[in-house]
Amino acid sequence: MLDKFLSYIKEENLFAENERILLAVSGGMDSMAMVTLFLQAKFQIGVAHVHHHMRGTESEEDAEFVLKYCVHNNIPFHIHHIDPALLTSGNMHDTARKIRYEWMKKTALEFKYDLISTAHHKDDEVETFILNLMRGSSIKGLSGIPIKRKNIIRPLLFSNRDEIKRYVVQNNISYREDSSNSSDKYMRNKVRHHILPEMYATDSRSKTGILLSIKNVRKSNLLLGYLANEYTKKFIAKEGNITILKLTHFPDDFIGKELLFHTVQKYGFNAEQCGDMINQKKTTGKKFISKQYEAMTDRENLLIRPSGFSTQKVFSALVSPPVHILFEDHDLSFELISYSESINFEPSTLYVNADHLTFPLVLRVWKPGDKFFPFGMKGKSKKIKDFLIDKKISGYVKESVLVLENEGEIIALPGYTISEKVRLQSFTKSVLKITYNKVTSA
Repeated sequence: MLDKFLSYIKEENLFAENERILLAVSGGMDSMAMVTLFLQAKFQIGVAHVHHHMRGTESEEDAEFVLKYCVHNNIPFHIHHIDPALLTSGNMHDTARKIRYEWMKKTALEFKYDLISTAHHKDDEVETFILNLMRGSSIKGLSGIPIKRKNIIRPLLFSNRDEIKRYVVQNNISYREDSSNSSDKYMRNKVRHHILPEMYATDSRSKTGILLSIKNVRKSNLLLGYLANEYTKKFIAKEGNITILKLTHFPDDFIGKELLFHTVQKYGFNAEQCGDMINQKKTTGKKFISKQYEAMTDRENLLIRPSGFSTQKVFSALVSPPVHILFEDHDLSFELISYSESINFEPSTLYVNADHLTFPLVLRVWKPGDKFFPFGMKGKSKKIKDFLIDKKISGYVKESVLVLENEGEIIALPGYTISEKVRLQSFTKSVLKITYNKVTSA
């Protein structure tokens, strides 16, 4: 078992020998087998135990058992107590699982563990597959339990319950038996106790066949993801913190919706929202919200950005050159130079006649009602809002467009244009050079 364990870790490149692993240990057979394997392999580990307070004395004894084991083996021990009141509404198992993972991720970060390891094995994978099949899961849900996802690993997925049990008996490993495992109150137990035994009895090939099917579905899902990424990457652009998808390349039928779902599910958007995104792609201003992101349709584009941004930002800074200013994804430099015919006009640079400017200038986010005299319009004023619409500046981008003021009058929109009133003249002596760049997030 130990040799298979080490080979699996190496084959799947789960972690390096010098990395610290936080093990999720309930005290049951699977998790105690896992911690024993890690000890035998002499890896650097800590143990995380979650006390659910759902089984009275039995839960207390589980926690005490794991604590004593860790003390005896000199293993760092971390425990989290869940208030049972948090588990009284909704799906208790889903809620408890979310709480467990959130706490383990925080613990790993706080105590500098590189990875979190759970004791899922092949039988867990089969049960999850059947449950997801019954619930109408997508191909992703039928792809089995991920061997590694972000900082969570499953190093026992090479083994099944029988192999683990033999290993536990051979090594005289103590463990706690969860009494709820024998109850048919929960759907997973019904699948484990009744559905799967019937399937295995019906066809001797089913035990290996289901695992093979999961493997095939997983490969198909990986292939589908690769092909979807290859197709869509041509239609995706980044502008600062904003991801821009060209919805014109996503068909109106179910293929377009599925393709879009494969593209944006990493941002937390669901299949139903993707259908609405396709249906609303010719509109502007339709908004969608996920847990960590927000999206908006804009001229047959879909704009996605991290949530938490205000619709009208508040920002103001005084500008006395030379000065360098950073605001969100705006990177601006201001310097005074002498006028010269050799001035190089580049897209990232604006030049303002500074002969009559009064410093400090004010740099701020534009606001409704703002007007200025755009360069080239021969003295005609225009609302900033209308200027941005004409330039086809997207909804999210225009929220943080900056204006530069001199004594209350807007003289420039850094990154876009200057006011006709401060254009360079043949007699100009002093010039304010404004260099503007967008900071592209990783």
